[in-house]
Amino acid sequence: MITVLVATTLAVMIVFTAVTQMRAARTNERTEAKLAAVLIERDARGPLYLSDRAALADAFAALHVRADIGAACLYDATGEIAARHEPTDVACPPHEPEAAPEDTLRRDLRWADRPIGTLDILPNDAAIRSAIVEAVVPLVLLGLAAFLVISITGRRIARQLTDPLNHLTESARALSRGDLSERMAAEGPGEIRELADTFNRVIEALLSARGALEGELAERKRAQEALADADALLRNIVDLVPYLIFATRADGTILFANRAVAQAYGTTPDALIDGSFAERYPGAKPDGLLFAIPGSRGVQSTEVWFDARDDGLRRFIVSRVPFEQSPTPIAPSTDLTDAMLVVAMDVTEERRLEVQLQFAQRLEVVGTLAGGIAHDFNNLLTPILGYATLLLDRDLPVDVTTKVKAIHGASLKARDLVQQILTFSRQRNEPSEKHRVDLRAVVDDALHLMRATIPSSIEIHLESDEAPVDIDANAGQIHQIVVNLLANAAQAIRGGRGRISIGLSRASADDVAALDDRPPSLAQHGYALLTLRDDGIGMSPAVQSRIFEPFFTTKTVGQGSGLGLSVVRGIVTAHRGAIAVESREGEGATFRIFLPAAAAAHPARAAARCEASRGDERVMLIDDDGAVVRATKDLLENLGYRVKAFTQAGTALDQFRRDRAGFDIIVTDNLMPGMTGVELAAEVRQIDAEIPIVLMTGFVDDAAECNPAISLAIMKPVSGQELSTGIQRAMRSRAAA
Repeated sequence: MITVLVATTLAVMIVFTAVTQMRAARTNERTEAKLAAVLIERDARGPLYLSDRAALADAFAALHVRADIGAACLYDATGEIAARHEPTDVACPPHEPEAAPEDTLRRDLRWADRPIGTLDILPNDAAIRSAIVEAVVPLVLLGLAAFLVISITGRRIARQLTDPLNHLTESARALSRGDLSERMAAEGPGEIRELADTFNRVIEALLSARGALEGELAERKRAQEALADADALLRNIVDLVPYLIFATRADGTILFANRAVAQAYGTTPDALIDGSFAERYPGAKPDGLLFAIPGSRGVQSTEVWFDARDDGLRRFIVSRVPFEQSPTPIAPSTDLTDAMLVVAMDVTEERRLEVQLQFAQRLEVVGTLAGGIAHDFNNLLTPILGYATLLLDRDLPVDVTTKVKAIHGASLKARDLVQQILTFSRQRNEPSEKHRVDLRAVVDDALHLMRATIPSSIEIHLESDEAPVDIDANAGQIHQIVVNLLANAAQAIRGGRGRISIGLSRASADDVAALDDRPPSLAQHGYALLTLRDDGIGMSPAVQSRIFEPFFTTKTVGQGSGLGLSVVRGIVTAHRGAIAVESREGEGATFRIFLPAAAAAHPARAAARCEASRGDERVMLIDDDGAVVRATKDLLENLGYRVKAFTQAGTALDQFRRDRAGFDIIVTDNLMPGMTGVELAAEVRQIDAEIPIVLMTGFVDDAAECNPAISLAIMKPVSGQELSTGIQRAMRSRAAA
């Protein structure tokens, strides 16, 4: 380093000396040029004015001995060269009146204040360079010699001083790069050794501090990762919770919102939190959620209706809790003094189910009431129908017979009306076994029942094949299908004016093949087709896809249970049938019901059923209604049966214990004081497990009908022929067993 410093100083001195010599040479040259110009101006001004070329040549002759002038050029007033002196290879250039060439000494010649010409003295650059070389070369040689001596001497000194410093520099550079493995050797003078020891101690201290810092950073990183994982887990949990959860300030700013809140407002959680959501929706009305209802702060729980963007009107239970009531202290820096946590639970389905449950409970009450009325009404009809049947077998005057037939027909219609009421209230559960059913007769019964409830301005048209359309089905359930479809069609005709068309026919093979939802196994005897079409409001594809869902309804609360079409589909499926729906909005709807057709009736079997109307069995008849007992006893005795009647179940049971062999069959009512017919049957079975027991009652439920102690259940009122047929069936069942 010292050698370089000395060499640099020497070089600067040499350059300074060279520049000084060059400037001196240049100054000397310009001095000579000025002197020559003065001489030429003195000797040549007159001849130039007089245009004396010979005198001008003599004036320039004195310049031949001056080798330091490159050229002397004299121009007259017109710019032409009047005389020249060119001792070197420098030539006189054309005259430039505006400005003299570079390094040229120019003098304007005047005579009596009038310009007569111009004198340009051009320098001799070769002479100047030669003078500079002669002055500088010795200095350069002297400097080189001094540099060599100083370099050799200084290098040895520098190595002792600068090597430790260079090592310290390299160690410092390694330290700046983060490399703490470098150490400085304790060499050189005492100050440098002390500096090396200090540097090494600093490195050791840095290593120790870096280790501690790395450990702290690793621990902090693990804590941050754990915190991030916990935050992500908590966020996922909150997003998965099916509740609306958010935090808001009094000014409407959203601090936090889960995914359910964003979905309810048709946006994203980030969009909710980005600034004041209320400010970006200036027209928003208080909705009890993000836009609080005035006075709702501090309210623990309330219910509100909310119009969700995608799900329509929803019912929410909203709970608001101020953060200041938090059991965990809140840091003052969070500034949550005016913030509230809001949790909203969607209870729309729960409230809808509550309404449906209340409706179902009302239906159950109506059904129970209808069942009780039907029991008493059927007991009243039993003697009327029975005695009318007996009178028709007598030889009476024609006018009396006509009146008795009217009584008999009215009794049958009243009986059918009671059965229809029970079926409609879902309290009349037909036997699960299927029988041959005339579909036309079932439809007629349903039309008679529903005609009074359908506005007269709605026209009902029935089209049926001339041939009977018989099916293997449960008559009560098919009746319910027709009633439900008629009720829906009537409600779909808005304004009370329209048309309902009902068709009955045999389904063709093409009709069955075109079904989208065909039965798993095709019926052996084909299908009967029940078609019901209305010109009502129709259905959209979205509604049509859900009409068979339980409790789904488009009607307002109180207008329907949403079970009608669900029950229809359940009955059709249980009968191994199919149902197809066609509808468009504003164009009405068409329901096509496919039901398994019955086999053709065998004449011999039909005749056998008609013949089985009399008997001579010994019958124990029990009913708490005396009129029913007397009428039924007369009917059976008229058909040849030997009947012993009782009005108390206990008395009949005692008689059966005393005279078991005196009875072939028991016919009993069910609902009686003291002991029901089912309880009586259970007691009888303990005495005789094989005797047939026929339950004849005005109201049959599933428990009584399916009781193993009961051989057969018959619904009151019943004609003598129907009762006799039931007795014979029960007797045949005993014989077969």
